[in-house]
Amino acid sequence: MSYEFTPEQNSLFSNLASKLKTVGITFIILGVLQSFLAFANNGTFGIITGVLGGILFAVIGVLMVNAASSFKLIVDTEGQDISNLMQALNSLLSMYTIQFWALVVSIILVLLVVIQAVLTLSSLSRGR
Repeated sequence: MSYEFTPEQNSLFSNLASKLKTVGITFIILGVLQSFLAFANNGTFGIITGVLGGILFAVIGVLMVNAASSFKLIVDTEGQDISNLMQALNSLLSMYTIQFWALVVSIILVLLVVIQAVLTLSSLSRGR
């Protein structure tokens, strides 16, 4: 048993695929550019964070392009709409899982920086 989406639904998938592909390719370009520009930074920390951020952008871009391809296949093929939809959703889940963990790590790093700043200010005020 196969399922085919309606022309209106296919139009929605096509529009979504186009936007995902455009944003995904942009993320890949920005990620590669950020990684290269990181080497213009003199500090090791800047290079590491720049390259890691660039890689993260590029990976998210690749996952967006993969999802876009699967959404486009829904429109372009017959008899495989559900399997193509599930593949697209799997790519989106991977993308959002990476973003979720990057957010968790970022929040932890920000909290550590805030704690360090409070401790530094506290020790400076006691030293007066």
